[in-house]
Amino acid sequence: MRKFYLLIILFCLGGVSPVLSQFYQGSNLTFGKNRVQYRDFEWSYFSGKYTDVYFYQGGEKLALETAQKADAIMSEMIAYFGFQPSERIYIMSYLSQSDMRQSNIGTTLDENNGIMGTSQIIQNKLFVFFEGDHLAYQAQLRRGLAEISISQVLLGNSWKDAVKALAFSNYPDWFVQGMAYWLGGERQEVLDLFMLQELRRKKIQINFWKSESARLGGAAFWSFIADRYGTNVIPSILQMSRFARGIDLGFELIIGKSMDALVQEFYQYYRTRAQRLTLPPDYSKDKKVQKQMGELSLKSKKKFKYRDYALSPDGKYWAFVTHEWGQFKVWIYNVEKDQLKCILRKQPKSDRLNDYTYPHVAWHPGGEMLAVFYEKRGFLRYAQWNVKERSWSEKQVFAVDKMLSPRFSQDGKQIVFIGVSAGKSDVFIMPTTGNTPKALTKTEEDDYSPVYLPNKKVIYLSRETTEKGTQYVLNQIEPSSLSSKPERIYESVYPLTFAFEWGKEEMGCVEKREEGQLFYQIRWDSVIASIDTTIHYRKEPKVRQLAQINYLSNAREWRNQDNSWVMEHGFYGHPALIRQGLNTPSLSETIPSQEHEAIALPSDTLKWVGRKSTIGDIVISDYLFAEERRSYTIEKKTLVLDEMAEAKPKEKKPMEWRRSNYELNFTTDFATTKLDNTFASQFYQSADAGPTSIFPGMSALFKVSLSDLLEDYRLTGAVRLSMDIRNSDFGIAFENNKDRIDKKWSIQRRSQKWGGVNEAYRQETYYVTHEWKYPLDEFQAFKATAVYRWDRSINLSVDPASLAFPNQNEHHVGLLAEYVMDNTRSLGLNLMQGVRGKFWYERYQQLNVWDKKTDMQVLGGDFRYYIPIHRTIIGAFRVAGATSFGTQKIVHYLGGVDNWLVQRVDQSTVISQDMNYKFASFCGPMRGFYINARNGNSFAAINSEIRVPVFSYLAKQPIKSEFIRHFQVIGFYDVGSAWTGRTPYSNESTFNTNSVTQNPVTVTVSSNREPIIMGYGFGLRSKVLGYFMRADWAWGIDDNQVLPRVFYLSLNMDF
Repeated sequence: MRKFYLLIILFCLGGVSPVLSQFYQGSNLTFGKNRVQYRDFEWSYFSGKYTDVYFYQGGEKLALETAQKADAIMSEMIAYFGFQPSERIYIMSYLSQSDMRQSNIGTTLDENNGIMGTSQIIQNKLFVFFEGDHLAYQAQLRRGLAEISISQVLLGNSWKDAVKALAFSNYPDWFVQGMAYWLGGERQEVLDLFMLQELRRKKIQINFWKSESARLGGAAFWSFIADRYGTNVIPSILQMSRFARGIDLGFELIIGKSMDALVQEFYQYYRTRAQRLTLPPDYSKDKKVQKQMGELSLKSKKKFKYRDYALSPDGKYWAFVTHEWGQFKVWIYNVEKDQLKCILRKQPKSDRLNDYTYPHVAWHPGGEMLAVFYEKRGFLRYAQWNVKERSWSEKQVFAVDKMLSPRFSQDGKQIVFIGVSAGKSDVFIMPTTGNTPKALTKTEEDDYSPVYLPNKKVIYLSRETTEKGTQYVLNQIEPSSLSSKPERIYESVYPLTFAFEWGKEEMGCVEKREEGQLFYQIRWDSVIASIDTTIHYRKEPKVRQLAQINYLSNAREWRNQDNSWVMEHGFYGHPALIRQGLNTPSLSETIPSQEHEAIALPSDTLKWVGRKSTIGDIVISDYLFAEERRSYTIEKKTLVLDEMAEAKPKEKKPMEWRRSNYELNFTTDFATTKLDNTFASQFYQSADAGPTSIFPGMSALFKVSLSDLLEDYRLTGAVRLSMDIRNSDFGIAFENNKDRIDKKWSIQRRSQKWGGVNEAYRQETYYVTHEWKYPLDEFQAFKATAVYRWDRSINLSVDPASLAFPNQNEHHVGLLAEYVMDNTRSLGLNLMQGVRGKFWYERYQQLNVWDKKTDMQVLGGDFRYYIPIHRTIIGAFRVAGATSFGTQKIVHYLGGVDNWLVQRVDQSTVISQDMNYKFASFCGPMRGFYINARNGNSFAAINSEIRVPVFSYLAKQPIKSEFIRHFQVIGFYDVGSAWTGRTPYSNESTFNTNSVTQNPVTVTVSSNREPIIMGYGFGLRSKVLGYFMRADWAWGIDDNQVLPRVFYLSLNMDF
């Protein structure tokens, strides 16, 4: 009984999770996340030479700018890498990342229908989104187009080349994404700071860089290659890596050094650069000094990204934000009590791009209330946290897509911020008691860093692009005047990073130069404007340098209370904020910021002559190495050909850009063919044929999908062909995912033949469904499905007597209701982290039987939990179960594994003839047993596995072979039972009772066997010829006896 109670407890815990289908094919269930549409998008596009740029309401001007930039960037990439794009590139231009997450593009590429935002590139589709900064937007565009270009160079222009390259090569993330970031013009200062942190680690393993580390680290590596060996060698390395099907030989043939030697040289290069950096003072070792200097030093976690620090006016609290796996948290640190508390947590952790443009925090001048501005379900929220009462109030904000850099006025009645709308960033103000902001500026320039002055005026910074270049301006505007225009106070060709108030009418700004950060005070002086009968004066701004800080940090805010700046850095393994006073010494040793624009790329990089001595496809004797090709020079931060430097540019007729409306046009999304041992249709099988028909036998499954460009509509067809063409399945489905409620219509047909010596039948089933899915968010959804089922049993005559048997027709209607959730994130093939599961209820009614009640109801659930043990070693746990009740029931067959290629059935386990089983279901895995080790109208199972990707876990270099890269060793333990009656141990269970009737006496014999079975063993997993192959050796435990070993060879993911 203890074992049964354990099953019940674990099953109840698993009853609140997700899957997209019931136990039609064992544990082979399709999980998925959601794309949630909170608004309607009406799409149009601009068509360029290489790209089509799509946009929606409010984004036309941004899209036109994108189209013009995209064609220029692609021309550079084509010239630099020496390739021709195989197809047009579709660029989806979004006004915010929240809007981008509502896209349906890419749902078919991820087995889990992953949420949008995990990648900005899907095949030949690129996503870019505006965050209030046009330079950052253009950097996104350039990086994305660079990555698409790099991928086409590495994988080839044809699908045959791509398949070949993917099968025999493995390019690490830092190699491709890092090069894209380098080509995108990532600032050298950012790369230096990243490498400074990396060099502090005990051991650097470049091939274990992931996500942001891979992008920045890779960009630092390519910056090193360009500086040490020249930019012209990089296309050659890329081409040679493609032909050599790996990066090691690519570097060795072009540069003449092994990859290990290059990596060591790379580390030493940045160690030398690090010696030139001027670092902030480190007070963390002396708490007294740290407190005197007003430094906040937190024990940081590497998994967190820290940002948006704010010190309360009374200096008692720090507020800041952390990001991790798409989830953000808002923290408050009590300085006096040395206590840290998380006050707000939003979004589950998931595979997605972190959005660092929200939330934003700002302290009310009273010091007792913290304002938090964040985005929820595509809309802006303004929340207030009362520090003393520890309570929240919240409301929605209208009129803008995003809020940046919020600051309160001195009286606390107004908030000034940067509002992002329609691809522009302007200054807005909003009453603290309201939720509809008013625009103060309406310009094309990027505005940032707004501040309220005590005299009720607002100052802010802006970045202007002129014919002379980029110019930074400090402006002032009068909010109370409707006709007020911005007044230019200070201009600079150097970046202005921060504006602040200084007294009642005075102000200041921070300017970033190569020699450090310069802090300016700006005050108004009276000067003579004119003299007639009297002297007329006017006010002019006078600029005075207050201080210079040379150590690497970012100015966060100016505090009038103690005349100090709050400086932020994170160089010593923890985020730190320093209260820096006015008497800051000027430090002399500093590294130039070396900000540079994106690199214009040279052409004509590779040439071959004839075909002589070769390595694979490479003609070594005729290959033009870097030293033999034309020389390139850097002039004005732009790469140009020496012989082309004096050539006059040809006059080109300006391109006419015409807006076109999006038209629905279906193209092939994917087409697959595979062999397996499962049915293509997704519904319960007939119980008449018994457990021997639970698998159809080896067959070929053909599946094709058509979708429109935006993948809002999809048409999918599938056919399973067996050796007997009459025992085949087919199905067709149409999906409409454009609106908030996703809709799907499907028709499926299955044909199956069975029989004995004197009888033969063909069962044909037609299954029609209409499904509605309402996503609660990206991870949870409710689903409802209406079902019509027609079962046609055809008698196949084997003798004259069987000719008289009539065919039978049964019609059922049903309704399915499901709650689905999925919050897993991938760590590799068949390796993941997180939770997923579902709970469902089904009800079916037979239509053509009117003389008696014929209903069937099903209640079931499946819950799965994946936890990393160490890096990519995963513990996977599953709890599942279902029960059927009513006048008709489902028989659940327990034992074996999913998609077992050579299945075997336990014929000794009796199937009750008193339960009126109408349908059948396979409930695996239960390893160590054959199919039908237990059966009944109810079942419960617990599965646990330890998954060890042996070679990828130990490897220090990229692994080319898919078989070796995905090779896994697992250990498993299964527990479960299937039964009739209330419990496996009840007297109603037919497993342990056998009734013998000899009129007028009926004798019931109880065998007292243990109904719960267990299995344990080990297995091997890997990818072979595109299939995920599984080999398991298992030993079953039945009635406390260990059974002989059973070997399984199967094709299936997960359990």
